[in-house]
Order: sequence, then structure tokens, then C-alpha cells
Amino acid sequence: MKRLLPVILSFLLISMTIMTGCSDTKINRNEELKDAYETAYATLKESFEEDSCDYDLISDFLKSWAESSGVEVEAQADHYTVLMNPASEGNSAKHTTVLQLSLDTEDIQPDLKTLSLGLASLLGPEEHDNIRLIVTEIQDGNFLGANDVSAKYLKCDDFINLSKSSNYCVFVSGSDTATATITEKAGRRAPKYSKAFEISMSFNKYADPFKFDKNNNYPDPIDTVGNLLATAKSAGRLFEIASFNSEANDGYMPYSVKTVIVIDENNIEGFKSRFDKSYSSIESRFDKIDSPFVYTMTETELPETVFSDSATNGLISLMYTLNTGICEQDEDTGLIKAASYIKSVNTKKNIEVQVDMRARDSEILSTLISDYQTTSGLCNMKCSISDPYLVWTSSDDSNLANYFSGIVPLAENESNIMLAHNELDLFAAKNKKLNAISYCFVKDVSKNTLRNIVNYMDKSRSED
Repeated sequence: MKRLLPVILSFLLISMTIMTGCSDTKINRNEELKDAYETAYATLKESFEEDSCDYDLISDFLKSWAESSGVEVEAQADHYTVLMNPASEGNSAKHTTVLQLSLDTEDIQPDLKTLSLGLASLLGPEEHDNIRLIVTEIQDGNFLGANDVSAKYLKCDDFINLSKSSNYCVFVSGSDTATATITEKAGRRAPKYSKAFEISMSFNKYADPFKFDKNNNYPDPIDTVGNLLATAKSAGRLFEIASFNSEANDGYMPYSVKTVIVIDENNIEGFKSRFDKSYSSIESRFDKIDSPFVYTMTETELPETVFSDSATNGLISLMYTLNTGICEQDEDTGLIKAASYIKSVNTKKNIEVQVDMRARDSEILSTLISDYQTTSGLCNMKCSISDPYLVWTSSDDSNLANYFSGIVPLAENESNIMLAHNELDLFAAKNKKLNAISYCFVKDVSKNTLRNIVNYMDKSRSED
């Protein structure tokens, strides 16, 4: 980004003109902002020529743009930036609309249009209340910026998350969600067999467990190792489980699983052969998403104790029979209605398995909860369920959701309830009263997107 200062000058000049209204003729505001968007994108393309960049370069760009266009810099942090366009004269400084977008600093090019849209939208209509823009960093799927944003910048009347997507749509709510905690006070004894092996699997991505498109369909380490043990058991392989533990970042798929098993010497080669088949299957899936991984089976020190036969069988049976991944899907449209994943397995004291579930409908979630309770009972385990709640939502008495859902058509195979993990999950946890939508648009950014956002914030338009 060597040409940062020279190339932003033309964009700054246009921004200053729009903010100060220095025009000899009255120009349609939407056309002015469209020009600002196109200039912003051209400037960003020249400034950020590489596929990746450090976030501090983005932050410096935003600071320079803000200072030269009459926009305030409210915060400039390691992983996020907050800009504010105060209310125009005669309008309310008490009402605030927040626009928020994210930039993947490992793959910045596809996000430059989204940033251009955010900057042009921040300039706003001629008559507007407070407009705030929050630009956050994503890295390897990790919502670094959203995690760090202070709750004080989330205090607003309306919150609009801007996101590129394969479909043009508006989400007015996150999904209904709950967590099942399945436990057993497992007995332990000395191992009957003499050869111990550690099976481990790990990868370095922050994978969304509720995304199932081909570019993000990461194999679940718990599911992978659990299925290996289950198929080996069903094939008659003799082994005992000493431990089974996972590691994960909250809200993301577990990135590491390790289990120690003790195998009968006559079954070692057969078990290794089954592991090799599992490895080949996983290798093929990771090749498709072009991501590195580690999946090994290595001999290790013999543990002093292993789980009792009933505890081993119960754990294997649970992981094999739990309905995880896509739990319900419309046969005609392909719309995923409910999904879940094993969030964690911990056997350091007793056996504890946690399952996170999401559904686009509270009744579907209730059915899923009932299924888990039944499955746990059949495996002689106890199951407790957290109180279900909406991950995030728009307010019932707000015009925000009604306005955007009314002007953005909903495709037949889509829902206006979001199932996937999103930055709004983190924001809503910091502000329980957050009135939010997620406005998704195709990569090229529809020409209507900017107009729709600006029209909503225009205080001169008549309210319905």
C-alpha cells in the first residue's frame, strides 16, 4: 500500500464536496453518493493491491478519510475502527443508526466493495440523525474486531450489519438456540489390554459449525474421531477409552481433539487400517477447501486407568447416535431449518458432552431438544438444557425490519432468519436491546443497496 496518501486525495475531494454541499447546481443526493461509492472503490483498489494486508493500514486509511471529510474518528483500535457522522443541522443527535461491516485481512479484495458501500452510506442523506460506521477485522474466520468492540459503540436505535453474500436478502433475526449438556459419572478401572495409542485431529481455522456450503464445510474433529471409534467398535475391534478431550474457541467448531485408547494386541492392525481409511476420507474433504490439518494415530504411554466398559460403550453410542450437522432440511428448497454440533467433550473428571443447536423456528428447536433428551437416556446419560433464546433480533416495534424486509424480496429457498454464526451474535451479547438486521448483497453490490440504506436514514422522507 505504498500509494496510500496520493491516491486517496481524489476521494477526499469528492467526500468534502458532498459533506459541505459545495455544488453550483442541485444534484440528486443518491447520484452524489453513488459517485462517492465508485470513487471509494477505485481508490481502495489502488491502495490495497495485495490479497492480504495488516489491519493498521486499513485503520490509517479510514482515519485519513474521516479527518478530510468532516467525519469524526470515535475509536481507532487494533482490530476495529469507529467513525461518526453527527446529525445534520436541525435533526436529532439522540437518534443513532449504526452501520457495521467486516474486512477479512487475509483476503481483502472481495471486501473492498463492502467498505466502499459503508463509506458512501456514512456520508448519508442531506438530512439525517447520527450515523456511525464500525469497521471490524476478521482473520481466518475469527471475529477479532467484533469481539473487541466496546459496548458503548453499540448503543443505538438501529443497527445494520452489511455483508456480502451469494444471495440478495435481509435477515431480521438470528436463530433460536440452546445448549444440551450430557453427563455421566463414569467409573474407571485398570486397562485389560497393553498397547496405548493417541488419536488426535486439529486444524487452524475458526470454522463456523452452522455453515455447510462447499467452501466452509470443515470436518468436525469430534465427529470424525467419534465415528472412527464407533465404526471400529461395530466391526468388533477390542479397545478401551482412557480419555477423550476437545479444545475450541467459543462459538466456533472445535479445532482440536485428542483421545487415548488401549487396544488389544490382536486388533491393532485392524484398527490402524480403519484409521487409514478415515484419514483418506478427511484428507479429501480438506483438499476441497484448501486447508491444512493434522490427523494422527501414534503409540503412547499406557495409562493407569480407563473407563469402565459401560462408560466406554455409552460415550461411543452417544457420539454415534446424536443427530448433529444438518438436523432438518426442506426437501424441496434445500433450506436448512435446524443444525447442531458437539461443542465439547471433556473426560478429565467424568464424561461431559456439550451440544449447541440452532433452529429457524422455536418448535423445531423444541423437537431437537426432545430428541437429545431421549438419545441421552438411551445411552444411560443425564441431559440438561439451557434456556432457549434468540441469538439476536430486530425489535417488534421498530420500523427497521419492516422497511428493509419490505423492499428486499425473499427468495423461495431462503428465510429471513439467520442460522449461521455472525458478528451480530457477539454484538447482541454486549447489548441485549440491540435492534438489528443483516443486509446481505451479492458480491458486485446491487445499485439499489446504497439507495435503500440512505433512503432509510433520510429524515426528510415521510414516515409510514
